Amino acid sequence: MVYDITDRKSFENLDVWLKDVKEFAEHNTGIILAGNKVDLADNRAVSTEEGRTFSQKLDKDASFLETSAKNASNVEEAFQSMVEAIFKKKFENQIEAPKGETVTLTVDKKGGKNIGKKGKCNIL
Repeated sequence: MVYDITDRKSFENLDVWLKDVKEFAEHNTGIILAGNKVDLADNRAVSTEEGRTFSQKLDKDASFLETSAKNASNVEEAFQSMVEAIFKKKFENQIEAPKGETVTLTVDKKGGKNIGKKGKCNIL
């Protein structure tokens, strides 16, 4: 979910968008929140703290970051966070841990195809 940090109304609409996500998306949909247009910080209408606080009510694992599509600030990180959220939600309940161990899912942001399992699963 993306809102414009210079447009208070876009931030206030997040509740509507979240309702739509919960109604129409799969229950294991990964969610990230991005405040866009940080290149226009002088016109900021939504504080970073407000965005961070809202992201915490989205999902316990929701990522939050602020971006600028204009100067590409944090754009790659936003996509990486989105991929990680998708993998975590998709696979967290599908990987069985050996008895007495837990499974930790990590996504290597450098790419690769190696999948390993020994107390944790790495999708590389």
